[in-house]
Order: sequence, then structure tokens, then C-alpha cells
Amino acid sequence: MRFSALFVLFILSGCASSDYTVTLFRTAQATGITERYSVDSKALGTKTVILPSDTNGLRSTHGIDHEIVQSIEAILRDSLSKIEQIPLHGTGSMTTGLTIDSRDTHTEISWPDIDPPKLETGAIDSLYHLMLRAEDEMR
Repeated sequence: MRFSALFVLFILSGCASSDYTVTLFRTAQATGITERYSVDSKALGTKTVILPSDTNGLRSTHGIDHEIVQSIEAILRDSLSKIEQIPLHGTGSMTTGLTIDSRDTHTEISWPDIDPPKLETGAIDSLYHLMLRAEDEMR
């Protein structure tokens, strides 16, 4: 009986998804306004708008569709190691980017303008479009 209890504990802990937060951000250089849309592994979305004169920003919290969260988890599970190796740190009059925070990693990529550049891996494009869907749910 003790073996069965240990086995069940192992199965339950092995199925748990890792904690993460993915953030889509945009900064307009001319106005100094930054928008951040974050989604975490618990399907909690946070919208933050930071004005140049405000260090805390305007913050609101939203529930995010579990389908979006599961798709984000799949991309992170399958492609995080590739995403971490992309040397993409561009800026411009409008800078857009993604930040991925998990237990073992902090990765930030950014590019000028709105849409991400076409890369060898489609993971960035897919993650970006999922975060746009999450942003829509936070409006």
C-alpha cells in the first residue's frame, strides 16, 4: 500500500505544469507610454499601462481563456530552449517584445515596430499571436 501512495504522489507531481509568466509589451518612444499584457500559468492576465509621470501604472486583472494558456504552455514546453537562444533585442520609435519568466529562466526579446520579424522558428510568431488574443480578452 505504501508503494501505491508514493506512485500516486509521483504521478500527480509529474503532471503539474511549471509556473511561468509571459508578457507582451509595447513602448512608444515619443510618448513614453508602456503597455504590458501578462499571462501566467494559472490563467490570470494582468494589463498594466505605465505613463511617463507614473511609476506604478494603471493595473487590471482578468481571467484568460484556458485554451490560450494551454497553447502558451505547449509552445514553452516545445520551444523555450530555441526561444532563449534568439538574439533579438531591437528597439525603435515603437518597441514591441515578449518576456518569459519561469522557474529557471528570464528571457526577453524585442523588436522595432509592431509585428515580430520572420525567424527560423515559428514559436515567436505563434506566441506573439496568442498574446494578442490574451490582450483582446483584457480590453
